[in-house]
Amino acid sequence: MNQNSSLAERSNYFRRLRSPLFLITGCIAFSESIFWALLRRITPKLIVTASMPTSIRTLQTRFLKEKECTKLKEDSYQTNDLILNDSVRLKLAIGYFTYQNASSWLYTFSDPEIETSLHRWGWLLWGLNENSASLSREQGLALVRSWLRYCEPTDSFGLDAYSTSERIVNGSIFFLKTGDGTIPPDIQSSFRRMSLQVAENLEYYEGDRTGNHAFNNARGLFFAGTLADSPNAIALAFAIFRERLPKIISHDGFLREASSHYHFLFTRWILEVYWLAVQNGQKVIAAFLAPYAGKFVEHCWFFLVKDEVNGNWSIPLIGDISPDFTPEWLLSVPWSSLATELYMPEVLPCYQGDDGWATLFGITPCVNDKSPVYQSMSYPKSFWHRIVQGQSIVFVHAESLDGAARADHRHLDLGGFVLYRSGALILSDCGRIDYTQSALSEYGRGAYAHNTVFVNGLSPDVDAPSWFQKSYKSVDVTTELCESDLSTEFTLWHNGFDRLANETIQHERKLILRSTSFEIEDRLIGSERCEIMLRFHLAPGLELLKIDSTNWSVAPIDAIFKIDDRFETSVLVGQICPIIGGVSASRYGVTEECPTLEMKGSLCLPLTITNTLNWD
Repeated sequence: MNQNSSLAERSNYFRRLRSPLFLITGCIAFSESIFWALLRRITPKLIVTASMPTSIRTLQTRFLKEKECTKLKEDSYQTNDLILNDSVRLKLAIGYFTYQNASSWLYTFSDPEIETSLHRWGWLLWGLNENSASLSREQGLALVRSWLRYCEPTDSFGLDAYSTSERIVNGSIFFLKTGDGTIPPDIQSSFRRMSLQVAENLEYYEGDRTGNHAFNNARGLFFAGTLADSPNAIALAFAIFRERLPKIISHDGFLREASSHYHFLFTRWILEVYWLAVQNGQKVIAAFLAPYAGKFVEHCWFFLVKDEVNGNWSIPLIGDISPDFTPEWLLSVPWSSLATELYMPEVLPCYQGDDGWATLFGITPCVNDKSPVYQSMSYPKSFWHRIVQGQSIVFVHAESLDGAARADHRHLDLGGFVLYRSGALILSDCGRIDYTQSALSEYGRGAYAHNTVFVNGLSPDVDAPSWFQKSYKSVDVTTELCESDLSTEFTLWHNGFDRLANETIQHERKLILRSTSFEIEDRLIGSERCEIMLRFHLAPGLELLKIDSTNWSVAPIDAIFKIDDRFETSVLVGQICPIIGGVSASRYGVTEECPTLEMKGSLCLPLTITNTLNWD
């Protein structure tokens, strides 16, 4: 939580503790939180083992028996190494890194995610279709061997199973897609050793804390097992696939981690596994993966929007932005030959944008270059909604929560939305700049960075500390989508404000799209005077110019934002102290300025607030 919302949330929680029943359940929740925190610190391996299904644990034990047969010889890469005469530019999570010699691998970065991107070898795949960081097979082979000789003997590089899996897969695809498509024996041996490291450090955790990482662990195991001839690694990988996929895919086929970018990233993962299974005759595994992969591809199309001016595609960036690969690099995923084999829309539009991932496997030619016809689509059980009217599209993520901790990439976005007009972004989700604990990172994850409403400093939902009881953090959401020729109306009800101390407040938000307007109507039902705040974040490149007390011009799109005249308004641009606003991130680690309209008022409930964006 950002500092202001965190203080408001804690203050409200402690006021609630004055109730005897709430105090008792709060003490129980606090005790459970301390217990699990101590257990994770004292016996982390025990938690992993206990959280792992018995069938997977059995296969893990069987595979790890091979470890003694795969010890690294210190001279493994000496005679087979290629000399890099010149420095090489490698593309990382943020910017580029220049490799000069073997000691470059131990360079330290201020952001751990940038450092791990160096050791995940994603630069190999960037190098296949990035002119400014292109790599020949010989260069890639020399860099990999340099890393293996210098870093593999260091045990610490094998403890992060996610990064080790990324090395295996990124390295495998690079070698399979270059030269004669073979993987040298010494590299195969290294992949086999890495797969044992992955198996030894599988990322299973208590409750619902095991997210997509375990699947990625299995992805690394499957690639290594297939390419280095290890049936036990393949068996373990398949067991994890079967256990994980039903749990991380939603009822309708979305990744259950509340992030549009991670949906594309995961689609890439499952397509790569499917591709290798087909290529190597793993028919049972391919048949198991195919329906899941098809669903993931289908719902990539749910997010895609085409800019009618420049023809480029984009997606609303809701939830976390992965540091592994940029959104632009993954946009082409549903056009890849792997994806269209499993799912293709009736009319396949042409792809225009960064070459990206799909070029590694081939992009399917388009049927025609007509503008796509978007339809409203609502998936209440998966919490994703797309509202369409004419040239306007609104995306909403509205998730019910039981208050239990789980692994995801969710933001506090309940009540928030993203608006497009003619394929251009108008009102945005500001995005989270990175995964550090900085104020700017916490801001991007919190409600202040979303187009939502606050009551007495509290947002509709909360991501509170673990010692807050589940009933305090839980929220029930109900939605309704109504369409007519003249308008499309999306209504959201939630009970998130039930957690307010000494107050009973109900909130209903309506988003109404018409051919020439977008209306946001908030109904707050209660009997108290409350401090109300709303925030609206315009896309970078737009500008808010005040006309009078209720009307603001949005330049350069010739729109008027008519706001409720009972509020004091201010516009924040590029502000990071003392209150953050007017900053956004469309890729990991990169910030841009954007106008944030902030509205504040002390008003008596019941109350209806109407704000309307009108197009000329």
